Amino acid sequence: MTTSTGDAACLAALAAQIGHPPPFDGAELAAVAALTVVHPRDLAPIEGCTGLRHLRIIAGELEDLLVLDQMAELAHLELHATRIGALLGAAACQRLERVDVLFTSLEDAGDLLGIAAWRRGVVVGNPWNDDSWGALQREAERPDMFFELSPEPDWKLTRQLWQRAEACCGRVDTSLLVRPGLPVHTQNTYDALRVTMGTVGHVLEGADFSLAKVFQDYRSRIEAPDLSELAASRTLGSAADARGWIAASALPESDQGALDRFVQRFPVTFYRASEAAIDRAARDLGVELPPRYRALCAALDGWMPLQRCPPVRFDRFEGGSPRAERVGALTYDLGLRRAGADTRDALREAGFAIVGLSLEQPQSTLAIRTAGDDPQVYEYSEEDVLDAISEHRDVATSMSPIFPSYAAMLDHVVSIHPPDAAPIAARGGP
Repeated sequence: MTTSTGDAACLAALAAQIGHPPPFDGAELAAVAALTVVHPRDLAPIEGCTGLRHLRIIAGELEDLLVLDQMAELAHLELHATRIGALLGAAACQRLERVDVLFTSLEDAGDLLGIAAWRRGVVVGNPWNDDSWGALQREAERPDMFFELSPEPDWKLTRQLWQRAEACCGRVDTSLLVRPGLPVHTQNTYDALRVTMGTVGHVLEGADFSLAKVFQDYRSRIEAPDLSELAASRTLGSAADARGWIAASALPESDQGALDRFVQRFPVTFYRASEAAIDRAARDLGVELPPRYRALCAALDGWMPLQRCPPVRFDRFEGGSPRAERVGALTYDLGLRRAGADTRDALREAGFAIVGLSLEQPQSTLAIRTAGDDPQVYEYSEEDVLDAISEHRDVATSMSPIFPSYAAMLDHVVSIHPPDAAPIAARGGP
């Protein structure tokens, strides 16, 4: 069997992988292990790639994936910004363990759910119908499934956007509006805007809404990031997986021990961040992150991703603080975040980054130093920092060290508080 004609995008992808232009003989096609196809309309030219293990399709316009019927070795399928009728054919791939379906036209998840080996991936920004959405939610709750799914508000917004303009939206480490298929509004590989979900909701309310107008009005936000890199921003896993990440990390033994105890107390899904994701978070916040905190995020960055890392409660602070007496009643949303406009510059100049905020008022804020080798977690109230600013004092004088490190802080977590669900108490206690 030789391949010399057919879809230009497929032929170009094969030429790049094999090392010469068509024709390609059967042995050459069968030896292709990984392939990225940009803008395909017909996958027939890759039919002979029977040894393919990783297939990435970007901004294509396809009917189905029946060509995969002969690809028994396929383990990773990426479908990005693509218009497609169905994943028909993927279920034949008995080793297909990871599937990333990002910003596509898929409304029926039946073929995806029919992939027997599927356990991992990112399934975000797709206009699933009601039945498919419910089925995916149930599947995501299984203890052996580790895939990311858009939260319900984002899914509903995508459904609305698809029905109005055949476009999608969602968050994969960053928020995007995407028109699946070959680009028509930009010169990029695919049409996309880096905008928040709030912005998407706002433009949908406009009486003169159109996708062309949105791309014109937000032309400064036009960006088509590498969706493969974004999909790899987080690795999901079980408590056993997380313990392995921690043991293999560059963290000191004390931090490894604290994180290991935390993971063992909660029977939930955990995730860690990629180096690129950590870099992006630091860049977006305009801060330098200390090596020890970066190593922690690379080992354990959060939990329960479908609930977006629910807040926690602590048993106590290890150090003194005006809020120490009521710590048991405070619920903290953990993770890097921006400071308020009134304190942002002062905190940056003092070398602090916020890593937690209580949901209760008056708020209690948690912070770490961004430079040096001080791993402690500090606690403060914004009012005290504002007082220090107005009195021209060092804002650090308003902060109390309460935990020797971020890992030690997690060792004091006694409960996780998912939204609209009962708290999850630590097994055995800190």
